[in-house]
Amino acid sequence: MGLFFNRTATNENKTRQRRMSRGVVDWTESIVVDRDVTYGLYHNEYNGMKLAGSLAYAPIAVPVWFMGLPVPESDDERVQQMLNSLTEDFSTLMQQIHTECHRDGTIWVWPYFSAEKRKLMWEIIPDTSITTVMRDIKTGDVSKIIAEEQMSISLDYMTTGNVVRKRTFTRGMIKTEWTQSTLPIPLENEILPNIARELPIHFANNADASEVRGHSDYERIVYDLKNYHDIELAQSETLAKFRPKLIINTKQASTWLANNGYSGISDIDVSKADLFLNVEGESVEIKFADNAYQAYESALKRTFRKIVEGSVVPEICWGIKVEGNLASAEEQMGLLLLFVEDKR
Repeated sequence: MGLFFNRTATNENKTRQRRMSRGVVDWTESIVVDRDVTYGLYHNEYNGMKLAGSLAYAPIAVPVWFMGLPVPESDDERVQQMLNSLTEDFSTLMQQIHTECHRDGTIWVWPYFSAEKRKLMWEIIPDTSITTVMRDIKTGDVSKIIAEEQMSISLDYMTTGNVVRKRTFTRGMIKTEWTQSTLPIPLENEILPNIARELPIHFANNADASEVRGHSDYERIVYDLKNYHDIELAQSETLAKFRPKLIINTKQASTWLANNGYSGISDIDVSKADLFLNVEGESVEIKFADNAYQAYESALKRTFRKIVEGSVVPEICWGIKVEGNLASAEEQMGLLLLFVEDKR
């Protein structure tokens, strides 16, 4: 007997419901922290937050660098050689598992033995492909996993098409069904024994005790990243569009223009004007966007500080020079080491 868990019907669903609000509209409530957002932030491809993309790399990459790779040990020398060989063969994949687990919240890995290649293989299954997870009602262990994914496949050099593959994993068997296909040749469904009796293993980041799926490390800071992008965009637009303004104090504009060799106000180019001639009672002032720039700069620094504190990655690890707050960075480094140890 199984306890049924469906991705669209549990509190593990990443979809966030927007709160109804009156007055000020909070656009950050429309952001859903799913794989599209986390992948886009990490690779700086997500529209609407690209100006904060440089800040989205360190919170994921730095802890993974500190984590290193697991070092399994055995008293049996023959087993130890096998473990060393496995670690060497899968070292790159291990680091990628860590990265995607912390970035996306959950990643699934199915270990199986390939008879064709005669070697152990690891298949990475994105969490977005896992539609259903069933647990044993008595033990609470995962007993069945259903994965459904769209893919493009090729039967030969000339025949290609798009298909939907649905796989059901249990300890005893692996069932494959082709639910949709654009191929001219029908694909055969099959049921194979699960020789290793292994289910896809879920690597869940920051998961509660009752959750199969985890949470992305971006969940704490994604809204501040959006805020940082919007502030820097507004600052850039202000600096790009704001031109120095000429303020003329005079009783007769036409007289001032004539004295300075202009036939009209449109003839004045502030950037090229080297000298203005004023008579008694007249003055000229050039206005820049200094105050606006300082306000934006202050807001960016404040938002960056929130991102650093929320990520638990100290400022010194963000690739910037720390001045005047070294002690703070040293204190945060201790928190980072605890954070990394927990990840391990």
